[in-house]
Amino acid sequence: MQLTMNNGTLQKHQLLVLHIIGWLIYIVTDHVGHLVYGSNHFVPSMTSGLVAWLLTGSLALLFLRMKKNTLAVKVIFFVFLLFVFAVLWQNFFKIMHGYISVQELFSYNIRQWLSGVSFAIYLFAGWAGLFLGAQYFIALREKQQLLMQALLAAKQAQLQSLRYQLNPHVLFNILNSIDVSVLAKDNDTAHLMLTHLSQFMRNSLQYTNHANIPLKHEINMLNDFIAIEQIRFGTNVNIEFCVEPVCETALIPPMLLQPLIENAIKFAWHKHEKGEVKLEVTKHNNSLNIALSNSKLTDVNVSEGTGTGLKNTRERLEASYGEDAELVIENTATHFVVKLQLPWVNTL
Repeated sequence: MQLTMNNGTLQKHQLLVLHIIGWLIYIVTDHVGHLVYGSNHFVPSMTSGLVAWLLTGSLALLFLRMKKNTLAVKVIFFVFLLFVFAVLWQNFFKIMHGYISVQELFSYNIRQWLSGVSFAIYLFAGWAGLFLGAQYFIALREKQQLLMQALLAAKQAQLQSLRYQLNPHVLFNILNSIDVSVLAKDNDTAHLMLTHLSQFMRNSLQYTNHANIPLKHEINMLNDFIAIEQIRFGTNVNIEFCVEPVCETALIPPMLLQPLIENAIKFAWHKHEKGEVKLEVTKHNNSLNIALSNSKLTDVNVSEGTGTGLKNTRERLEASYGEDAELVIENTATHFVVKLQLPWVNTL
């Protein structure tokens, strides 16, 4: 309700400014027109313009206040008053410019009152067209702004929901591993994992409130997560980052790469076989290209997983970039590769 009231007030202010500018243009034009013919009618032009401004302004306010009336009633009321005001103003105009006196006006019959009123009708009709057109344009623009705000709020809610789907999953796995270490009385390992988890969660809480963060901050979070994973799975997974220095300031959605890294480590690791995970980040033209690959085990059958991480990543990319981002999967006999192409945006 407050938002509606603010929009209504803003609309009235904008219309008032246009209303003032329009009748100032009329006053200047009327005065200059008289000067061309060798007469100075500044006071009559100014007075007539002010009266026209008051009459049409009153009509505009009455029209804007008729929110509960039907459109037909509003139109009939508007047209009727517009005609009456035009007649009144035309005769006032005649008096101010010395064409008739006040005494003559009060002795007029209806036909004389309407004599020569066509100019005023055209003038007021032109004002009405500009007023209604401006009102429609301003109202349409405000509706578009409200729609954009609603879409943005829905988009942010969707992104926040997707982030919340990831964090509990990560936390559950890590806490489970810490619990195993505690039960095994391996306090040093449990303490080290808790230290990395604390840093990971601190960065996660700090950065996930932002729509985008620099890639270097995302990598800092990944390093803490990877340290935990390597404690959990041992050193049988070699993890390599190849990031072009220029890409460190590139902006990406927070926690975008974490589920992909988690999956890559999970499917690359095996206690009897060395796995490889590689993250490559490059800039090409106006795109940020990210490729994350993991080796595939050759001697065992591994479940392909639920696909939740990839699904969430696709949805986040669509919510953040629409059709400007792309996720491509390459699944070969030896490697599984996820490639992201994002619009290039950086902090510089």
